[in-house]
Amino acid sequence: MILFRILILTYLIFLSLSSAENSVQASHDLIVPAQKILYQIKYGEPINYNNVIINGDLELLGNDTNTSNTINSEIRIENARINGKANFYNLTIKKPFSFKGTSISGPSSFAKVRFGKEANFEKSEFMEPASFYEVEFNGHTNFDEAIFNKSADFWKSNFAKTMVSACKESEGAALCFSSKIFSGGLDFKRKIIFKLLSDVKDLSLVFMCIFRKRILFDDAFYLAQLSHMIFSKKLIKGITFDQSYKFSQDWKFVVQIQKKTKIKIVPKKLLYFRFHDKSASFKNREKWLFYRKLIGELPRSADKGVFIRFFSFYISLFSKLC
Repeated sequence: MILFRILILTYLIFLSLSSAENSVQASHDLIVPAQKILYQIKYGEPINYNNVIINGDLELLGNDTNTSNTINSEIRIENARINGKANFYNLTIKKPFSFKGTSISGPSSFAKVRFGKEANFEKSEFMEPASFYEVEFNGHTNFDEAIFNKSADFWKSNFAKTMVSACKESEGAALCFSSKIFSGGLDFKRKIIFKLLSDVKDLSLVFMCIFRKRILFDDAFYLAQLSHMIFSKKLIKGITFDQSYKFSQDWKFVVQIQKKTKIKIVPKKLLYFRFHDKSASFKNREKWLFYRKLIGELPRSADKGVFIRFFSFYISLFSKLC
């Protein structure tokens, strides 16, 4: 009987030690040396890590005299913690790149990086300064809920660089095109309506690029969305949002801008615009009242043109459909 108890006790101790060893091993599996990832990138292997701790610096440096510094790996490091730097200076990243949900404890540099596909920094956290100086985004780019605890430099990114140049040409205001994204929650009817409206908007801007030297007509203010625009500090001095407008404050802002200068159209798609099923402006019928109010307050130079007539038709038609 005593021998049997000793055997049982020995067996339980063995199971306990085995379990502890497995637990330690599992814990160790969550830690990835940065050098391992650098090795994988060097040989073009796909990088796919989720919920890991990366110890060390992810230091991948191109140099200014060699523009062929290319990363051929698809990189997905998500919900991770990088205990070190993330330095991708002057590299071309040809495949999708994702740091979604990843925090970086050290300084980060994506300066002069050329992203060939998507670049996802959704919910990323940068604990130290982050540089995106002269970065080129050539695919879908996401910084939703990203946190920058210190400075973030986006100067001369392809959006900023192109828009600032156009802003100088136009004496203070520029407007670009965008690619459209439709939320999965939108019903078929709304998708058709918004697709039609966005196509009409783009064709109207193309018309102005060809026949009006890329200048927005005064009565086409509703084709300009602030998310697609950039202004000089001097130009917007003294211009405020009209608090009497519950909707279309942005268009009223554009109308005030047009009283000071002409808006230059940039014939490039420099950002993404999402049509979302939960947007209040798509559901609240009050907006039509404010659109009509805005038309009634337009200066004489802008209330008789072809584009404002089309806007009035749009209000009459779609206030019944939406």
